[in-house]
Amino acid sequence: MKRTTGNLLLAIALLATVSCATYNGKAMQSVGEAAVISIQCNRLVDMGSDKEFEAIAKLWVKSEAFDLGLAAARVNSDLFGAYARSLPFKLIGEQRLLSSDTYKAIGSGGIAMIPAQQVNVPPGYFPVSLDNSKGVRELIARFPEVNGFVWVEVRYALVKNSTFVGTVIASMRADLTLTVLDRSGRGVLRHTETGEDPDDLRIPDIGYVKPSYVAAAAVRATARASAAMARWLEAKGAR
Repeated sequence: MKRTTGNLLLAIALLATVSCATYNGKAMQSVGEAAVISIQCNRLVDMGSDKEFEAIAKLWVKSEAFDLGLAAARVNSDLFGAYARSLPFKLIGEQRLLSSDTYKAIGSGGIAMIPAQQVNVPPGYFPVSLDNSKGVRELIARFPEVNGFVWVEVRYALVKNSTFVGTVIASMRADLTLTVLDRSGRGVLRHTETGEDPDDLRIPDIGYVKPSYVAAAAVRATARASAAMARWLEAKGAR
């Protein structure tokens, strides 16, 4: 009965984590040291209600040219650089974590993964899903010595700004979310920052847009969102 109750409380905590903004500075200070579980750039671009654009976006996911590796690398660098300087806990060294047998084993059984084709992650990382509470419980249990767990997720949307002589003028938006769970599965930090590519995408025909062209816009948008997250964390840390 105690185990069932504990699992229910953890599931409720995880639900709260993924549904609202959170910044619990006192709780984060007690984390001490946290493991970066996953850094994910989602390759399925939100096209709103446009069915034609949505169909093309699904094709981009299958294209090697639609590569968000540079976006993932930018977030990775900022997380261990600018973000880390403002967080009230330490991040476990990246190579120390990724080379550990415990991390290498999380790809086998019990822990839900996002399909590899759907996301770009930095080398060595797994696309661990934060949306599966059972999988997150299993992951936490496998790291008994760790008190904090970090995810960074970036999602993209193509925002249509106007249409001129049959040409769609659009921009790429990146929504970057930083999530930190404590050992109980409680969300002690969850915040999203948005960045928009300053360069317009001019699309005369969505079917002829090069995936690499859109990927470059996503990388630029990610850089803006990540810089905004660094500023937000710095402001929070200065209080």
